[in-house]
Amino acid sequence: MGNPIDKHGAPYGLTQEFVEVYRLHSLLPETLILHRVGEEEVQEELPFPASRQSGSARLTQRYRMGDLFYSFGIQHPGQLVLGNFPRFMQELSIPGHPVFDLAAVDLLRARERGVPRYNEFRRQLGLNPIKTFADLTPDQEQVKLLAELYEGDVEKLDLMIGTLAEGEEYRPTGFGFGERCSRSSF
Repeated sequence: MGNPIDKHGAPYGLTQEFVEVYRLHSLLPETLILHRVGEEEVQEELPFPASRQSGSARLTQRYRMGDLFYSFGIQHPGQLVLGNFPRFMQELSIPGHPVFDLAAVDLLRARERGVPRYNEFRRQLGLNPIKTFADLTPDQEQVKLLAELYEGDVEKLDLMIGTLAEGEEYRPTGFGFGERCSRSSF
């Protein structure tokens, strides 16, 4: 954080755009629901942080990899919406840092890397920019909060926040994310 930024003459890197658009942390559950292949009953509910670092070795001693993959495959993911960033990732403990808020770091890094803000990203994809926060979502509480956080200026809206706030009118039926991802081709 705060390092000099050298983008080698480019406004931002395509790989940064890809990372930003497909940031899927909201899909992670707070709790892992563990099963054994072929058995319907839940074997264990484990807080996600207990599967990290040394916890992963303990987990793989108790469960075969096939059981773990099966468990991950049948567990419902979280939604890609505002307010659904996993709490454990906002209070992440990593060596050398007592508490690490990955949600805040994601926003900071995108800004440092020059990733376009939401409206500029839409323009670059040939999509119409939003004019008001109400164009983004019909949820009036979210509209009010976004307007307050971004001082009423939709041009300041971060790409990640905008994509998570997109209402269902931007999401094809049954899709987890909207047109800004489906129009991005790499």
